[in-house]
Amino acid sequence: MTAHPEAAAAPAPRAMATPSSAVPARWPFVAFLVGIWAWAIAGCTDDWTHNPLYSYGWFVPFLMLFFAWRRIDEPPPGRVPYEAGLPPAGARAVTVVLLLAAALVLPLEWLRQEVPDDRFNNWVIALMAVGFTLWSAAWFGGRALRVSLLFPVLFFLSAVPWPKRWETPVTVGLQGFVAAVILEVLHVMGIYAQPQGNTIYLRNGPVGVAEACSGVRSLQASLMISLAIGELFFLRWWKRGLLIVIAAAIAMLLNLGRTLALCLLAEYQGQEGMDKWHDTIGNVILLGLPLVIFCVGWLLTPRTPKPPGPAAPRPAAGDVLRAFLAHVRAADWPRLPRFGAPLAVGVVGVLVYHGWLLTLNVIEPPQREPFFVARTGPDTDTAAQPVEKAIWDVLQPTSGGYLVHTNAAALGGAVTSYHFFWKPDAANRWVTGHRPDVCMPAGGWKPEGEPFPVTVEINGHPLQFTAFRFASTGARALQLWGQWRNGEPLKMKFFEDFSLTWSFFQGKNRSAVETVSVIVYYEDGEPPMELAEQTLRKIFAYHPTTGRAARNPPLASVAAP
Repeated sequence: MTAHPEAAAAPAPRAMATPSSAVPARWPFVAFLVGIWAWAIAGCTDDWTHNPLYSYGWFVPFLMLFFAWRRIDEPPPGRVPYEAGLPPAGARAVTVVLLLAAALVLPLEWLRQEVPDDRFNNWVIALMAVGFTLWSAAWFGGRALRVSLLFPVLFFLSAVPWPKRWETPVTVGLQGFVAAVILEVLHVMGIYAQPQGNTIYLRNGPVGVAEACSGVRSLQASLMISLAIGELFFLRWWKRGLLIVIAAAIAMLLNLGRTLALCLLAEYQGQEGMDKWHDTIGNVILLGLPLVIFCVGWLLTPRTPKPPGPAAPRPAAGDVLRAFLAHVRAADWPRLPRFGAPLAVGVVGVLVYHGWLLTLNVIEPPQREPFFVARTGPDTDTAAQPVEKAIWDVLQPTSGGYLVHTNAAALGGAVTSYHFFWKPDAANRWVTGHRPDVCMPAGGWKPEGEPFPVTVEINGHPLQFTAFRFASTGARALQLWGQWRNGEPLKMKFFEDFSLTWSFFQGKNRSAVETVSVIVYYEDGEPPMELAEQTLRKIFAYHPTTGRAARNPPLASVAAP
């Protein structure tokens, strides 16, 4: 790394004897700081691992550390990375405030584990980590250290997932935008294309604009990358804003190009050709996007001539780090708050809650196998159908698939169905967001009337379903849809009224989710409710259990694509 010629040298450590009482006081503070950041990161790891939109999040903590070290080792021109510390006025009062904040660990961890959309809580925890870090930075390095760490610490927020109630409308809107733009381009190219919701029907089959094709993933990644590149080149703030706008435009253009390429492959090479190149084109764009943004950032970097003569010597990176740590050790620790009691309260809160969950898992084990069993085979008039890889990757179920039941009474001579099961896992809370009132309109179906509850008896068990009615060009659809968590039915408006549907003090590690649905197409008249209920009873058997595994294994299973 090259040093800025205008950079001011870091101040030398203060020649101050460290009181012996300060030595044990350091470790509770270090543990408190590490603990709150570990808690913030833990709240995001589910999305970083299971959600492709935020898979870049694993890079962010390491980039944070790199940027923080770089701002101390190589500060921007004219700035010192840190100065004399400013201990807070009234350390005892601050300790009481920290103690009260630590008492919130138990309820926050409870909410983080319990509610379906926990991302609001993750934002609260992340902002707590950011706020405490910047607040305490002044204790050790004054306002200069707080300014030095401002960007690296705030950079973490680029990896905190948006709450679902905000993310879903943006995703659905972008899906419609991409589909509309690609449709116009295909028409200009003279290619026949028929839209239906977010699906484009071509001569050789449909091309669906799924979540991955909406551009949200590219936009999310472009935001993080442009922020990182702006910091890497120490761009001025207005240039960083310009870089973010340019990066977002590049991401959207690349995504439109990807969708257009897939449509052209489907048009000229069929579905097999599109499936063959689908992942390759996506990976090329994901790898090319950082390179393009890097080049734009480099072009925005001002070119300053090197000063004549040899460069001034600068200390080695290890020496800079040792000087900074010596400066922190020489802080006025006796005047700082005491972190032992707040740390103990926070740790006890986490241990109490998770100890309760472990006890529940022993007393009442969660569901491990599906309770619904699909009857398939030549004697059942029901056949399993493959699930598109893009859809399977979005849902990520443990087992399940599509089913088609032959019935001459139905429009088209068949009734479609699906059954998916997710074993207990952290990611299961947001799979409940894949609902007919969200997914069917994305496919071009318009809702008709309000959903209403329906009870269907299967194997002597009264099961709660919700009936939806939709209309499209030349056809209508009646969908019976049900969703269960550990065998208990979930009501529709659980995001707005989760307290009525989500069992508190059970935790995400007990969140087995099962979804069953049938769709009957018809033309005019009354919805064929009786046919839909009969089809449910013909396709599925229901075998509830209370143990770790289902007593009756599935009669047929649908393998993952």
